[in-house]
Amino acid sequence: MTTKYARIAKQLESDISDGIYVDKLPNERELCAKFGVSRNTINQALHQLEDLGLIFRKHGSGTYIRKVLDIDTNSQAAHIHNFADGFTYSAELNNFKAETEVINFEMVLANEDLSERLNVKKLTPLFKVERLRKADGVTVCYETNILPVSLLPNLNPDIMAGSLFRYAEKQLNQKIINASVRVTAPLADQIIQEQLKLPKENPVVIRSESTVFIEDGTPLEFSDTYYLPAYFSLKSNA
Repeated sequence: MTTKYARIAKQLESDISDGIYVDKLPNERELCAKFGVSRNTINQALHQLEDLGLIFRKHGSGTYIRKVLDIDTNSQAAHIHNFADGFTYSAELNNFKAETEVINFEMVLANEDLSERLNVKKLTPLFKVERLRKADGVTVCYETNILPVSLLPNLNPDIMAGSLFRYAEKQLNQKIINASVRVTAPLADQIIQEQLKLPKENPVVIRSESTVFIEDGTPLEFSDTYYLPAYFSLKSNA
């Protein structure tokens, strides 16, 4: 017999899929009234949606819907980065030899923006890592990764020269499930131009700002990545 909260979760999942709720769900009080159930039942339904990676909750702000972005596998471009699998896996899947060069590794404190993105308090210690990602020897993206020190306290440059996601899954015993991503196509600044060897006359890049989540809904990292356009393609299922 299906429980009340499971039925509610299924209905909310359907509503999200149908576009009834796009950015945010109604608050718990409104959901209680809508379904005629207790707050505890609504909480259980929301927990189920969190486990599916469909929503995330911000204390004091509300319940938000995660956007799902998938790589377009029919594209002619060389799509080497699937957000939930990571650069190394996606490059290998497309028969590229993946390499990573760590050019900066330091500890910083969370500002207001990063505390929101990673769901941590301001001034929380974070690792900041800058990396060049290469495919068959070609530098195809310039990446800045920000991670809570508390999640992976033994992180170091040698680890970041490999696959962060594979290391994190082993250490945390949880899979990377999805990512909330914003993609734009700006003109690169001088540093990005030089690192990616872009032409000076029209240095367009693909920029992705993404927060990656593990199975329990915890944000693992925020990354700000600039790609050579030829190595990036996607479609949105949001």
